[in-house]
Amino acid sequence: MEFSEALLFPTPLDKEGKARARGLLNSRLAGNLDRLLGLLQRPELLSRVGERTQEMRSLFAEVLELSTSAPDRFSEFLGHWSTAFLLGQLLGTEPLDARLVDQLLGNVTALLICLRLEGAIPASDARFITPQTFYCLARGVRLQVRVPSTSAGRVVWEFSDSRVSLSLEGAPVPFAQVPLPLRGEGSFIAATPLPISRRWGVPVVEDCELLGVLGRHVSQAPVDAAASLGWHPMPLVESIDAAHATLAELWPEVLDWGEVLLPAYVDMGGASNRLVRGSSSYGAGSPIFLSPVEQAFKHAEDIVHELQHVRMSLLFDTSGFGLWEDLSLRFFSPYRSAPRPLNGLHLGIHSFLAVNRLRLLAGRKASLESTLRNQLLATHRRNLWAFRTVLEFEQIAPHGRPLMAAMARELVVQHGEIEPMVDAGASERIDDEFRTRAAAVQARAPVLNTSRPYMAWEQIIEIATRYAGAEELA
Repeated sequence: MEFSEALLFPTPLDKEGKARARGLLNSRLAGNLDRLLGLLQRPELLSRVGERTQEMRSLFAEVLELSTSAPDRFSEFLGHWSTAFLLGQLLGTEPLDARLVDQLLGNVTALLICLRLEGAIPASDARFITPQTFYCLARGVRLQVRVPSTSAGRVVWEFSDSRVSLSLEGAPVPFAQVPLPLRGEGSFIAATPLPISRRWGVPVVEDCELLGVLGRHVSQAPVDAAASLGWHPMPLVESIDAAHATLAELWPEVLDWGEVLLPAYVDMGGASNRLVRGSSSYGAGSPIFLSPVEQAFKHAEDIVHELQHVRMSLLFDTSGFGLWEDLSLRFFSPYRSAPRPLNGLHLGIHSFLAVNRLRLLAGRKASLESTLRNQLLATHRRNLWAFRTVLEFEQIAPHGRPLMAAMARELVVQHGEIEPMVDAGASERIDDEFRTRAAAVQARAPVLNTSRPYMAWEQIIEIATRYAGAEELA
């Protein structure tokens, strides 16, 4: 397996290594895009976009036309990360409301519109419908159509040989006729560049609602007045640049992989207080979604966490684990408040081992505050719980054992560093919280892994030590 040495943690990538990783990513994205374009031809899947089914068909027809009329631009459209990402959201399994469907359709259509505005493809008749404000991620801009007064509704773009007519959906006449190609900014069409991270060199999408992807964040989370008091989150472009500086000092290998795998960052927004924190990503080629934070180190943690998910989706051979595709919610997850499939525990331990490694690296540079020490221990014990569960229930094939052994070795190393950091009182409070959460989940649904052995921390470390040793002898 390529990059087998990098399965657990990021390893250094030289110029050749980055080229190989980029090639692997591009191959995966091309495969995903082929699959998505195939799905566009299946009526039963298009039905998930509701009333916009015909618009999806028109989009597919336009893309096919582009493949013959302007092959280079066709390649540009397919080759940009946003095309596969946005189509993946439109054709995925997550429920979508109509507002998000409209934003996603507008965003995936945006490059086709920009190419026509620029005169970069042969002039021909075409029709698109978009929100009034949307993103062209391939051009790194937010597009806004200046409609008359405060009129609501979507915008219809009618392209002909020499102009584009703009009208509001359902209106009898256009409100503007714009000559083509567009020279600079037109009076009815504004393009605002997205902020660019100075250190990461990628765009920052400031509005997840306009993107059409919320990042699984509950944007309607209740606002806690006390938690909002004195809350001064950093602008995302500043916090990720500061996180980059932290990672450059503590764990530069993360940046090697981030340079290849992370195309953009997205501000998840949501309830603005220090108790609401989240991050998410959607596999290879996905941007990273982050909620606001006051301290940039938290974003360093979140980036490490999400990069682990992205790397796992790219490098991991799931056939090594027989229950990976079993999505039944049979297990208590120490990372979540609801039952999860077993692969959720795989993902948790793989990402949070890395987060704890980052915290330990920081602790070797300066003493850690008690809050972070407690977080270290709580996360470590979640990892132990997950490891014991996976080891007990998973059907591990021979080629899955090396990764399990690597996680076992890292658990043993981290155990020796973390456990002595925390006093007995904090340790017991953490365990009490675990018992309470496990009992609450068990009360709602039967799960298989909430008995006492899953909190026998020293026993689990002994099991991990034996497992790692047996694999080394194999």
